[in-house]
Amino acid sequence: MKKLIVLMMLAAVAGCGQAETAIRNRDAKLEAATAKMIVTTGSDIPGHAQYVQLGKVRGHCLNDPAANDVVTNGDNLREAAYRAYGAQVDGIINAVAIHINDDYSPVAPPGSSSGHYECEGTAVHFADAS
Repeated sequence: MKKLIVLMMLAAVAGCGQAETAIRNRDAKLEAATAKMIVTTGSDIPGHAQYVQLGKVRGHCLNDPAANDVVTNGDNLREAAYRAYGAQVDGIINAVAIHINDDYSPVAPPGSSSGHYECEGTAVHFADAS
């Protein structure tokens, strides 16, 4: 009986190590992909005249859609694009920050404590990428 318990404990510890390695690998891929993304508030990306629009994305932000902020309550715009479209995302165009009222009042001024920002844009893949 003791041997069975010891074997079960060893299997559980080994499983945790594999899960942790998988999470670290996933996070490294996400960080590498988001670091190369170009985010712009317009529709022109310097050096990339041709691109394919992948679709709309929306994520959390502090108030700058181009920033790669660490946001504790969810994915930032780049992370949201990666999770939606994978490593094919090279950039995000038409990125904007939107103030969301948290207190359900009809009007809360941007930057007030009664709201937060979310960012949205369109994920793109560079057609002229090599």
